Amino acid sequence: MSKRIKIKRFDKSLPLPEYKTKGAAAFDFYTREEAVIKPGELAMIPINLAIEIPRGYFLLLAARSSTYKLGLTMINGIGIIDPDFRGDEVSKMSAKTRGGFGSTGHK
Repeated sequence: MSKRIKIKRFDKSLPLPEYKTKGAAAFDFYTREEAVIKPGELAMIPINLAIEIPRGYFLLLAARSSTYKLGLTMINGIGIIDPDFRGDEVSKMSAKTRGGFGSTGHK
């Protein structure tokens, strides 16, 4: 069963999330702000969307495998967005050892 999901994009110049390959298990979000996270720092990274999630569902955020190569990790490994949250979705990132960089439009 498919559900219609309402999405608000804050920066319309950035693409909507989409599956990039036929076999993709998930789609990519794009940041709307550049971020430099120094070793030991934490940052809230906005992903450019407010999403109206249907009741009975939630949105699961997980880091891409390439995120680690940038020196970044998600704070708790995953993020869960509840259906009653309507703000700018964010990902909590940290740079434990060497620091990391995410540029505007980075997925």
